[in-house]
Amino acid sequence: MATDPRIEFDAETLHQVFSDPAQAAAWLDKALGEPRMGYHDRLVTGSSALLLGRCELAEAELSAAKAAATPVQLRLVTKELASVHAAQGRFELAEAELAVCLSELEPTHPGRHLFVEAAGVCAYDAGDWTLARRRFAEGLDLLSHTRSDAMTASLRTAFDAADACVTAQSMAVELNRLSGLETETTTRLRDEPDEVLELAEAAVAGTGPSEGPVFAGMAAASPDESRESRLFEALFALRHHRADAHAAAWLAEGLTADAVRALTDDDPLRKRIETVTDRVASRAYRHLTVEQRAGLLDGLRRR
Repeated sequence: MATDPRIEFDAETLHQVFSDPAQAAAWLDKALGEPRMGYHDRLVTGSSALLLGRCELAEAELSAAKAAATPVQLRLVTKELASVHAAQGRFELAEAELAVCLSELEPTHPGRHLFVEAAGVCAYDAGDWTLARRRFAEGLDLLSHTRSDAMTASLRTAFDAADACVTAQSMAVELNRLSGLETETTTRLRDEPDEVLELAEAAVAGTGPSEGPVFAGMAAASPDESRESRLFEALFALRHHRADAHAAAWLAEGLTADAVRALTDDDPLRKRIETVTDRVASRAYRHLTVEQRAGLLDGLRRR
């Protein structure tokens, strides 16, 4: 088989992606037309199909690899299949597959961190940010006595992404709680320490461009305003940044606002929309440290 195309890591989705998807798709189609000799070839084509979002093909190829796998190879291909099932939204199946793999590995097994990280990504895909963060922390602990800078960096990135999503989800609760009439909210915020104002304004500054006109206007607060007014406007801007993310998520699913409101809390589509919303809203907090995120939340929770 030909050499596979270049793969990169997306620090927001925590998924590997092809740097040139069109080239990768052409390579995969060519590879599928060539004789595939067993476990390794099927593993490569199946994993490549997953990266291209061709989940049915990925499941078929990886299932064929699984049938040809040795006991040692079986865990690796099962981990890849779990990633396919997570991409399909079959999170319970993916969790069960990874749980079996982990149950077969000793706590000190040198490869255990790979399966813990995969379980973390599965939780991250499902929008369970707290569980994902805990699993990535476990993976980092497993690597604490190794010299693998690359593996440690990958898990640190994943831990930070999950923590930023936890922050975005928690901030949504606090921002909704503090929303209301400006005079009431600014009164509540009057005694906030300067650090909270600085962190809120730093979060706004780090969001990047937004198509929401209200967000753009609120993000441009004048430094001459009172500190409580500046804090109110920064928090209001962050709330609208999340609203922009939420609207983009349900529009991408082809829904209207009325259709979104009609979704039940346990509808998988609603969960998918909320997961994407949290992930995009987390961009405002990614450039803050873990300690700064906690400081911002703690300050707001005291109001």
